Amino acid sequence: QGYAADNATRLNGQEFLRTITDEALTLAISLGRTQTAMAGYLEDLGGPLSSAQIEQIVEHIRGWQSAPAIPLTETPIEADPEQGALVYAEHCAMCHGTLAQGSDSAQSLNRWSFLSEVSDAFLRYAVAHGRTDTPMPAFHKTLDATQLDDVVAFLRRFEAEPASVPLHLQPPSVEEMTFVRFPENETPELELREGRYVTAAAVRDALDDNARLVLLDARTTSDWLIERLPGAIPVPYYDDVSPIVDQLPKDGTWIIAYCGCPHAASGQVVDALRAAGFERTAILDEGFFYWLDEGYRTESGPLPESASASLDSELDMTTWSVAAIDVETGAVGVAMASCVPETFGDAVAALVPGKGVAATQAAWNLTNRNNVFDALREGLDAQEVVDRATSADEDTSRRQYGVVTLQDGVVAIAGFTGDETSEWAGIRSDLGMAVTAQGNTLVGEPVVTDTLRAFLRDDPSGRDTLADRLMRGLEAGSLAGGDIRCHRDGITSTAATAMILVARGSDEPYAAADIGLSDQGTDAAPWLSISHATPREGPNPVIELRRRFDAWRASQSDLSPDAFR
Repeated sequence: QGYAADNATRLNGQEFLRTITDEALTLAISLGRTQTAMAGYLEDLGGPLSSAQIEQIVEHIRGWQSAPAIPLTETPIEADPEQGALVYAEHCAMCHGTLAQGSDSAQSLNRWSFLSEVSDAFLRYAVAHGRTDTPMPAFHKTLDATQLDDVVAFLRRFEAEPASVPLHLQPPSVEEMTFVRFPENETPELELREGRYVTAAAVRDALDDNARLVLLDARTTSDWLIERLPGAIPVPYYDDVSPIVDQLPKDGTWIIAYCGCPHAASGQVVDALRAAGFERTAILDEGFFYWLDEGYRTESGPLPESASASLDSELDMTTWSVAAIDVETGAVGVAMASCVPETFGDAVAALVPGKGVAATQAAWNLTNRNNVFDALREGLDAQEVVDRATSADEDTSRRQYGVVTLQDGVVAIAGFTGDETSEWAGIRSDLGMAVTAQGNTLVGEPVVTDTLRAFLRDDPSGRDTLADRLMRGLEAGSLAGGDIRCHRDGITSTAATAMILVARGSDEPYAAADIGLSDQGTDAAPWLSISHATPREGPNPVIELRRRFDAWRASQSDLSPDAFR
């Protein structure tokens, strides 16, 4: 019946069962849904189930079907996704989210694994006929045939995502794991709620202090591979803990388990450890997805090193970005994405509320970014900022800048793209809206033009703050194809890192200390600071950025113009 835990969607609805195929059900159980509590359960991906066991589950689910299957064509629908975006925004976004990312009451529709499993006819039938006994209404009387087709074409745009867990990423053996973080340091002093739960903030502080600690990820190993707390060890809730007992300390070191539930799976692990004599054990109270929403540190992949440990002094960073000023409030912001993997890109932005904002990109260089930041703080206009950056640089042919300034109510925009910047590269701007969109190493010009167009477009739901416009501009660039470097080896993605930063008109100037570093979740961060990075093989970070942006937006009691002052 669904929604027993983790907002899991209903599986016994007849409209669903009569139109879904066994193959689609098998793939859903095998691959899971990236960035949700639904993990991939196939053993080849780090899950607990064999193909035969998954087949048995599919047979069990099929047993709930009480009427014959509805025949659906496999022929793709040819329609207009641009018109579909408008129809979706008016009729669907209020429940499923502006970029189909889902909500507590409506499932996400933008997952690669979901869209790759179902036909256009399946999607069209679901929109037209709805789901009985759920909040999903039937739209066949509200939308005409062309509009239904257009919505399907819009949703199909989200399919260009890589597999969430490539088969070559395998979990480590017990011998490869380092169980205790910083064993030479002190373990933290933690206070538990009900003798069982520790807050995410307390764990974050312990990690920042390099405290002696053991972190256990109780989710499936496939989820552990995608993203986890730094240094966490995979201990799936369905496995016996006895193989790791000898590796765990009984010297008073805190052992903390977490999951996405947020307590069910991690609670099983902690109960098993307490039964084995480990007293200093706790459950991460708010769970993994709260940790993500707060922007706390994570890591991905098999057993990676620190994301910033081996960065070059110059990095082809920020493939497309949008930078803008809210003229009425002085608020400034930048959103960007790039295919540079596992690297926060906050440092490409220079934010000086009331004066200006810039994106510094292509062959990114800290000295150049600082020159731009200083020029903005001095109150130079946009062209003077660009002139200072290029005149002091011996390698301008590989740089790109987009700058917007505000002086006595007058907006100025300037940009620069070096002649050795990787194609496609260019800049588009709008003086009236005080915004510039720029990019390099792109699949084509539409990445930038669509970014600008989406920023300029008013939203039917009225979400038109500076932050909203930046977010949907970045998404439009992703939908248009994004960074060409992420189109490789049969994988079509758009980026590997994405971020959005907004400083209010009264905030202090802000620029991150260096590339690969992010102040999100700290007092040093600007008002809005969200960054997300993945391996190149990982899921599209722009989609996760939207999920976390919506969580931030929902947490704000006031998003009126005065809130941006």
